[in-house]
Amino acid sequence: MIYSYSSLNLYRTCPQQFYRKYIAKDTLPYQKAEAAAGTDVHEAIETALKTRQPLPKHMEVYEECISSVRGKIDRARIEQTIFLDEKWRFALTRPIKGFVSKLDVLLISEDGKRAVVMDWKTGKPREDTLQHDCYALAVFRAFPDVQMVTGFNVYLKTGKIGHQLEYSREAAVGIQERLALMIAQIEADDVWLPKKGIPFPCHWCAAHKCKHYPQEK
Repeated sequence: MIYSYSSLNLYRTCPQQFYRKYIAKDTLPYQKAEAAAGTDVHEAIETALKTRQPLPKHMEVYEECISSVRGKIDRARIEQTIFLDEKWRFALTRPIKGFVSKLDVLLISEDGKRAVVMDWKTGKPREDTLQHDCYALAVFRAFPDVQMVTGFNVYLKTGKIGHQLEYSREAAVGIQERLALMIAQIEADDVWLPKKGIPFPCHWCAAHKCKHYPQEK
């Protein structure tokens, strides 16, 4: 299996949801309107930055947020996908088993020693260190010259930047160990207990075969 921040976070949210989506693969093709809108914004920003064109008229409000990236577009990697194999080594192609990170924006300094990872957020402010832990590890493995990684969220609705996390290359070992422990816990699970309504997984859930699936959908 290819793990990611999304899959690890889903397991933390509800092991039953994880099981239904990634193991049984019997979830409904269901996406809340808010999530679908977020996907549209991400795709529009990706296209605008890659083609160096303005955002669509109805998304012009986000132009100020992405302006800093436009000013450094020659050094920016947009929607950068990084694969790691099962031994946490950088992989040029998708491995059979390993880890994948998809970075909204990756900026590498001219000397190649510093990197900045930006993640666009369309919802309410919510900070999760795990996400940027995953991204920092991916950058260190893919770019051996990088010594420091700064990661932060950009909240598009408010234009505010979230907490900036700083990672040194030495931190990569600890991150790898924590992720490996999480994966080992998942792979040892044969119960997949549901977490009803903690804090809101059932509201977003597409696991229609779970006993807690909201019947009003």
